[in-house]
Amino acid sequence: MNIEKLDEKRVLFDLCLEDMKLLSIEYNSLNAKSPYNRKIINSLIDIAKIKTGTLHTRYSGIFVEAMPYDGGCFILITLNKNKNRKKKYKVVKKEFRCVFSFDSCENMLCAIEKLHKAKHRSSCISKLIYCNDCYHLLLSSLRPINTGMSHIISEYSGKRSTNKIFISYILEHGKTLEKNNAIEKIGTALCKS
Repeated sequence: MNIEKLDEKRVLFDLCLEDMKLLSIEYNSLNAKSPYNRKIINSLIDIAKIKTGTLHTRYSGIFVEAMPYDGGCFILITLNKNKNRKKKYKVVKKEFRCVFSFDSCENMLCAIEKLHKAKHRSSCISKLIYCNDCYHLLLSSLRPINTGMSHIISEYSGKRSTNKIFISYILEHGKTLEKNNAIEKIGTALCKS
């Protein structure tokens, strides 16, 4: 058995066929779930500590790689000291975006006025954008817009789309007329007159 310490975390074992017979392991049957194989790997780590001297004794996880060759097997053991650090996961909520396109200013204003009067206030952010001779009402929220709101807008809108490329094109090439709460601001102005 040859043992080579590659660095503070990695040790390479060169086991000949006699070593493998002595340890009662075969390359084909190496499995990390087997209690016997785990015991053998822990014994190899203990041997490496004795022979190489400075191998860290505090490890919480190991990664084992094995590769056969004609005269035996190479086993690379990597010690993982940082396994105690808990991984933090963040739930990323996708934003739902829907754009309604209007051929005329009159249709767009009628839709906004009707929404404002119907008291369809939801948690969506509304933007009004002018692009390619059309008015586009972009609604963004964490969930799809409610059907009542969608029906009112669809009465006046010529096109409805959730296509990300189309929405990106409008945002990039269009002129933003109102960037926050377009329905609320324009609807309030319309209802005052």
